This record gives sequence, structure tokens and C-alpha cells, in this order.
Amino acid sequence: MRTFRPLFAALLLALTSLVGVATAQQSGGELTFGVNREADMLDLQVGSSRYDLVPAAQIFDTYLFLSAEGEFIPWLAEEVTVNDDSTEYTIRLRPGVTFHDGTPLDAEAVKFNFDRIVDPATQSAKAVGEMGPYDRTEVVDDLTAVVHFDASYPGFLAAIADWRSGGPNSPTAIRADPEGYRFAPVGTGPFRFVEWVQGSRIVLERNPDYAWPRPQTMHDGPAYLDRVVFRTIAEDGSRVVALRNGEIDGLLRLPPQELAGFENDGNFTVNRATLPGSGVILVVNASKPPTNDLAFRQALLHVVSPDQIARVGYFGAWPAHRGSVLSESNPGFIDLAGTFEFNPERAAQLLDEGGWVMGNDGVRVKDGNRAELVYIGFPSGETTRTLELIQSLLQPLGVRVQIMELESGAIQRARQAGDHHIAHLTFIYTDAHFLRTLFHSENIGTGWNFIQEPDSTLDGMLEAVQIEADPDARAALAGEIQRYMLEQGYVLPTVFQHTINVFGNHVVGAESYPVYGEAPYFYDTYLD
Repeated sequence: MRTFRPLFAALLLALTSLVGVATAQQSGGELTFGVNREADMLDLQVGSSRYDLVPAAQIFDTYLFLSAEGEFIPWLAEEVTVNDDSTEYTIRLRPGVTFHDGTPLDAEAVKFNFDRIVDPATQSAKAVGEMGPYDRTEVVDDLTAVVHFDASYPGFLAAIADWRSGGPNSPTAIRADPEGYRFAPVGTGPFRFVEWVQGSRIVLERNPDYAWPRPQTMHDGPAYLDRVVFRTIAEDGSRVVALRNGEIDGLLRLPPQELAGFENDGNFTVNRATLPGSGVILVVNASKPPTNDLAFRQALLHVVSPDQIARVGYFGAWPAHRGSVLSESNPGFIDLAGTFEFNPERAAQLLDEGGWVMGNDGVRVKDGNRAELVYIGFPSGETTRTLELIQSLLQPLGVRVQIMELESGAIQRARQAGDHHIAHLTFIYTDAHFLRTLFHSENIGTGWNFIQEPDSTLDGMLEAVQIEADPDARAALAGEIQRYMLEQGYVLPTVFQHTINVFGNHVVGAESYPVYGEAPYFYDTYLD
């Protein structure tokens, strides 16, 4: 039996509360944060866009807090106890927590939220993948709930430290307007939702009743800022100009070519982080020619060079990917950089040996199938440069690449339909159990498995890592999955997913959220 108690958090808050007193006179003001892409929705139990988290991280809290050191620290939960086989988790809630609409956070609310995530009617895109073999939630008393699983599920600690599955939403607000809730959420966090002007801005205001800050913050009580405005400025250059001109106070995702200029400018603070999860990878469709051929897929791995992509596509600001489907910041990551070294000659040899014959028009052919690939991904300067580089490297080998850049709804439909040969994918997750959501055969066609080809060997490994409770055994399984997926040519790693946020020096205490990195956390932030 393992128990997670808030001793560390309580001591830290006691030690740092004086900092809040020292800076309390700085309370007030409005911070405007420029984002490159608007959120899809703010109902995190339904949506999957990483951009949803940027404003939502201010609106919602989680049951546990995952520190940068990998420690799970109680937050909305006062204590979490796990039984010996990780099939039961007892959550004892912190008393006195309320949602922005006044609804109390009690055990019934915990049950409502978990049941809602797994309900097929919710159509959860990501949070449901964090719930594993969920069975039910038992309400013991007002502040105690026991979450039951059909099998061992050690990944649930990570799940309840994630906003999508572990950030409770107001049952009252959801029941009142199930459809409208996606665009007007009600959480327990330091800021509450005010308005969303589509295509322009999302506005939040300070929650005056906030009294349960997360561990490792620098003060107690409500946030300092009166309001936070998330302003959508899609064009990179315009976002940079707005920051330099003082129209905005900070920005999300600095274009990598601008990094050196801001790092050498004393008027700004640069926050950088390598994010957990998949990194930026290209998923290969193994169900149709030419990429249904293992030799062809392995030839691609000898040409798609993470080092060159980091240099050309990301101006050296994002680090080259050294694995396959886990980031270097994930537990269980293994370095596979030497498995398929950049070697166009070896790639040509594999294609020759595999029966891919060069045609008169410079395109290889095998069994009537031409070596022509369709890439499907999001429009961005970094990915466009990356694919143009890949085009130039593959063309001399007799392989052509068509680049199709689509918006989020269209891209997901196209990837699920298998319209691609290679597809862009980035996903943030902290635990290897989530690999099942992305790559298990059960998720072909309707979920996130864009490999499109059932693989019972991979399925077995993914099922095993989800339920393995021993940390060393889980790490070994995660390593096997990473190596197998690379050797099968199911993924082409490019760079580790990186975020670069910039603030004017008048913004004090802005930080990237530990572990998840990209989402800023404005609870301790004030304007000087």
C-alpha cells in the first residue's frame, strides 16, 4: 500500500508564504499573452488540442501535482492511497475547495468527472486514454472516493496529475449546458472564465475565493493579476512585432529563428522546455504501398535525419530526436540515435534489394506501385521546412513526397481514413501507458493509430506496459516498445517537442508549467 501525503507541499508553502507578502503590493493589472493558435475548446475531457491547455491551465487544478523531479504531490487531493496491485485508488479530497460557480468539490463530483470521461456519449479524444481499465468510482463519504480498475493500472497517478483526466469540472455547469460548456468552462483554478471572442481572444479573471494553490508556488491566496487575456496572433512575425512593440506582454512559441535575438536582448525573459510525450514524429502508414514494405520504411529511416531537421527546420533551437515514441524527459526513454544513421547509400541499397526499380521518370516502381508519398500535417514554418528538406533528400533516391497541410479537423479525418503515407504527430504525455492510446490496433480508424496496420506483437507489448506495476519492468517494456516501433519503421523521429515562451521583463513570476512545459502558469505572476 502506497500513500501520497502533502507534507512536502505544506512545508514549502509555509516557507514561501513570506514571498507572497513581500510582493502583495504588486497585485492587479491585466496580462495579454499572444498565442499562435486558438484553442479548439476548453472542455479538456472532450478535446485533444495542446492549445486548449494554454488557457485551461489557469482555470483547472488537478488532484495531484507532478513536480519537475517526478514526484507526485497532493493538491486537490489531501491524500491518495494505492492498494498493492494498483487496482484501487482512494482519493481523500482537500476540504473547502469549490468550483467557480460555488459547487463544492466532493466525492460525488469526483465520480461524476471520471464517469463522464469514459462515457461513450462524451466522445473523449484524449482523457479517456488516461483512464485505462476503469471500472467505477465508489463514493465513501463527502470527501472520500475509491476508484476501481478491472486490472492493475499504475499509470493512474500520472492521469490524475493531468488536467484532462485529473482536473475536475463543475458537474452543475456541465448539466446546465452540456454543449455550451465546451466554450465556457468552470473549474477550481486561480482564474475563472469570462469570455471567448472566437478568432480574437479568451479572457479570464482572478478567482477571489482561491485558497488552494498548487505545491511549489511562491504565495498563498488568490492570484496577483486581475485578468489574463489570451490573444490569438497566428502569424509568427506579427506576434513577435506585437511583443517588441508592447502590444502584448508575452508570447507562446517563439519562432526558432528568433531565439538568438531575444536571448541577447535584456528587455525580455526567455522560458524554454523540452516537453514529455512523443516528440515531433512522422507516423508511417504500413497498410498501403509503398510504405507497407518494411525495406522501404527502413530506407526512409536512413534518409530522414533528426540532426539535419533540427538544424534546417528548427534553426538548432529544438533538439534532435534521439528515440522513437518517447521524449528524453519521459521515464523509460532509451537513446536509439545510432540504430538508423543517416546513410543515403544504404537507403538506396535497401530499395534496390527490395525490388524498387528506378523508372525512366526518376521514380522507383515495384509491382506497379510508384514510390510516391503523401504527407499530411499541420501548417507551420518548422514542419514545412522539415518536409521540404525530406523532399530534397528523397528525390535523388527515386522517391517523391507530396505535402498536404490541413487544419485540425480535416487533418484528423484524413489521418484516420489513412489518406497519408506519413503523418505528423505530436502528443504530450508523461507515462508510457499512454502509448496504447496512440498505437494499439483497437485505435485504427477512429482513434490515434495512424500506422493503420494491425500488429498483434505491438498490441501485446502495449497491453503489458499499461498494467505492469513494477517500475523496472515497466521501463524495460517501454524500451522494447520504442525499439520495436523504430525497427519496424512505424515512426520517423524528427525533433524533441520544445517550447519557447518569451515575456517582457516587466512580467515577473511567469513560468512554464513543470513537466508539461508549454502551458504557462500565471498564479505567481505580477506586473512590475
